[in-house]
Amino acid sequence: SRTGNVAFDDWREKELERLAEERRKLDEMLNEFDEYARELRRAKDQEEFDRFMAERNKRTAPTTTSGPTGATGPKRGKGSNLLDD
Repeated sequence: SRTGNVAFDDWREKELERLAEERRKLDEMLNEFDEYARELRRAKDQEEFDRFMAERNKRTAPTTTSGPTGATGPKRGKGSNLLDD
């Protein structure tokens, strides 16, 4: 919408172009920040998961002091070995 004042209309057009460029820059920065924040969350999630797995492995790791350590192994019932008749 032109006002009839050429100087004002030219200035207005340049300002709108400048604002549009600033908007593009802000949108680009927003996208970059979103990616950055996503990577930070992923790294934090990975750290939490790794810590969980380490703690879980500590809790579920077999201990060498409990249980039989003899060479006999577990007893098998009839039919558990192909050579049993």
